[in-house]
Amino acid sequence: MSRILHSIVLGSVLSVSIAGPLAQTSRDNLLSALITNAPDQRALAKHRLTVTNVRQLFAVDRELLKLTRNVPDLASRVLELEKRFDPDGQAGTVVAAAKACESVPEIAQILGGQKIAGREYVLTKMVATFAQVVSDSGTFHGEESDPSLQFWRSLGPALKAEAEDWKSVREEMNQRGWTR
Repeated sequence: MSRILHSIVLGSVLSVSIAGPLAQTSRDNLLSALITNAPDQRALAKHRLTVTNVRQLFAVDRELLKLTRNVPDLASRVLELEKRFDPDGQAGTVVAAAKACESVPEIAQILGGQKIAGREYVLTKMVATFAQVVSDSGTFHGEESDPSLQFWRSLGPALKAEAEDWKSVREEMNQRGWTR
């Protein structure tokens, strides 16, 4: 399981299943607990969701799902590249995953077609997943000022429908071993 999926899955599990003291955890504290690399923490803290990058994310993931159905070893190829790009874990999840995505020709083509860089895709996916899970779970409090949650909670009807579809896409991708 790649570091990104581990982080997203752990974040999903925590945000959906925890109660008590952890339910008061702030976004930055949770992300710090999940992503231990300082550059990742800074990048995630600075990253903002926009209509454009979220729509690009949804489109990339729909295309990646189709690709994972036809290329069974895609997840393992990307994971191997991540390990090669960051063998000691110093570069960070965001850098390693972005480089890995951009290094697989099929994925690079999808990213290029949607006009989104690997780094933007990875950051948007991590922040959007966090925002959706937290928003859906309702277990975290005191997050009203978090820009990603504000954005997610204020989605218009069309984008909200796309977000619901994306949740299903993400679930199937995870079942297929896709870990971005």
